[in-house]
Amino acid sequence: MKEFIDTNINDYYISRTLISTDPFSSHWMTRAFYSAVDLDLQFLNVEKETLSERDFNKLKKTINKAFQLKHENIPNVYEIGEFRGRLFISTVQITGITLEEYLKQDQGLEFQQVMHIYLYLIDALRYAHLSKTYHNQINLKNIMIHDQKGFKPLQVYLKNFGFYVLKKYVPIPNQEALQHFQLYLAPERFKKGLNNESPLNDIYAMGVVFYQLLYRQTPFRLTSKNDLYVDKKNPRLKFPPYHGQALPKYVQTIIKKSIHPDPEQRFHSFKDIYQLL
Repeated sequence: MKEFIDTNINDYYISRTLISTDPFSSHWMTRAFYSAVDLDLQFLNVEKETLSERDFNKLKKTINKAFQLKHENIPNVYEIGEFRGRLFISTVQITGITLEEYLKQDQGLEFQQVMHIYLYLIDALRYAHLSKTYHNQINLKNIMIHDQKGFKPLQVYLKNFGFYVLKKYVPIPNQEALQHFQLYLAPERFKKGLNNESPLNDIYAMGVVFYQLLYRQTPFRLTSKNDLYVDKKNPRLKFPPYHGQALPKYVQTIIKKSIHPDPEQRFHSFKDIYQLL
């Protein structure tokens, strides 16, 4: 298995085209010189020398563990390395858009499609958690959807394992971005810190994602008069009819128990969720 290495990027990766940028990385479409595989090359917006030794080792450990994950809903990591002081990760390129973009353009998913996306994601996380590899930063921007409009089932991918380590090194640009990030945080992470690793973090975030898949909004009130942490500690969930039908009780139970403010009352594994499905 490859470790973090020094790489002459121009010799290894050719035809680089910038696709997008976000606070944590820049995304390039590229191809390895010695392979015909199209790749997604991500340069992390932090230099190795700015990370503490502890955080660098944690990032390295988490991404190396993700390197070993082999699941159809987790992009395969091709290489991890360092170039001119900046860390980079190359993964097999995923054709599609983020779940955030997908929900904005679609007029409303059928219940079967919602369950399709949710089941693929929790199966990927169940698999990752078996090796104690936790994502810790699940949100709509880290989920990719490839929709071939009926020709094949939706393809779903969960990316960016390990990036949560970078949060304290990359400033969040504005209040909206901060609020988006905090939406998926379990209440205890507001107190224990962002680097707290636990399967409960991913279970909580997936409860929020599940609600968003159904209703295109978060389960929390998001007005300037409400403190998000207080709202998370006292959730007032509403489950209106979905496409004119009452939402199944087991779905309501999964969401309520996933985002329960008390970690002890939450699901403790994705296997527990499967037992309800």
